[in-house]
Amino acid sequence: GSDAAIRSYFVEADYNVRQDKTAVAQQKLNKVVDDFPRSIYAPDALWQVALLEQRRGQEANLKEANSRFEKLIQTYPQSELVFGARFEQGQLLRRLNEFPAAQHTYESIINAFPKHLGIEEVRLALADSHAAQAAGDESHADRAKEGYDRLLALPTAPLDLRVEAGFKLGNLLVQHPDTRRVEDIWWRDVAYPFLVDKPEVAAQLGSTGRYWMSRTLLELGELLKGQNRMDEARTTWNLILQKGLPSQNEAREKLGQKPVVPP
Repeated sequence: GSDAAIRSYFVEADYNVRQDKTAVAQQKLNKVVDDFPRSIYAPDALWQVALLEQRRGQEANLKEANSRFEKLIQTYPQSELVFGARFEQGQLLRRLNEFPAAQHTYESIINAFPKHLGIEEVRLALADSHAAQAAGDESHADRAKEGYDRLLALPTAPLDLRVEAGFKLGNLLVQHPDTRRVEDIWWRDVAYPFLVDKPEVAAQLGSTGRYWMSRTLLELGELLKGQNRMDEARTTWNLILQKGLPSQNEAREKLGQKPVVPP
């Protein structure tokens, strides 16, 4: 029952994970939960069991992971892992296409943790849940647009997240005839301020932000191409090459260039 003895189960579990023995690793972690439920390590053991179950990827595994996260939340409500567990539940529900339940989960997180450092990521996931329910339901479409628009304009939100929200806002609006507004969002509100105008801002983009920026430029170029504005479309796609963004070969293909094969 000593701290060292309990920690040894985590060491064994980690070793088994690296040996692709996930089930054995889960057994080690479950022993911590079952034998030492009052230990400060028990919530972390539950968390890791849920993540390992999640990695296995089948529907039954995802449902089991969800139940493990729920046990963590109910058994250890004061744990710092509760916020992450609830968020992971929402993500799991979306993977299971249970979007109304995911929406409810994200809303409960926002109500319970309004000042949490990760709350903007939850707001983005909530907007995604509304977007997934937007087909044939204008109220969900409107709430998704409001969520994306708010995050794009929020100066305190992480930069990568703002770029992702901007792409998704335009992508939602592209289904409507107001293509001018989509162009304004993708160029004026995303590409220009976060990539073109200030190099010091562009340098702060992480891998996620660079991915969504590339998606933005690819789709913006297609939008311009559809309006017979080929020179502007080529300029947009060239930005992907000039700035070293992902999807460079896709941009080269659109520009009529040969792809570059890595050595």
